[in-house]
Amino acid sequence: AYVDAVNARRADPAAQNPQSFLIGSALEADIDTQRLLQESDVQIVGPNTLVTFEGSSIAEGLTKLTAEVCVDASMSQVINEQGADVTPADRDTSVALDVTLVLVDGSFLISDSTVSQENTC
Repeated sequence: AYVDAVNARRADPAAQNPQSFLIGSALEADIDTQRLLQESDVQIVGPNTLVTFEGSSIAEGLTKLTAEVCVDASMSQVINEQGADVTPADRDTSVALDVTLVLVDGSFLISDSTVSQENTC
């Protein structure tokens, strides 16, 4: 649902805000990224696709979940205000992430997401 919300925000800024799926450092990182994109006069267009989501651990009491996630970013581009593609040529199109989710009011929210140093897609 989070990846779908991010893709929807790219297509229509008035769409569901993907920040509703975030908390803690993941929320702070998204706020910082949106600010940086705006200050740099660039935007990301095109969808990302969730390729895999594999739970790797569940904390006692089922309140915290860690997962290994693979996201395909090959269909997204960074576009400047003139409409030119400025996507870095060396950008990885598949990104392996280590994601932590925490239970808040009956729903799991993403609390942390980092590029995996151990896993690949």
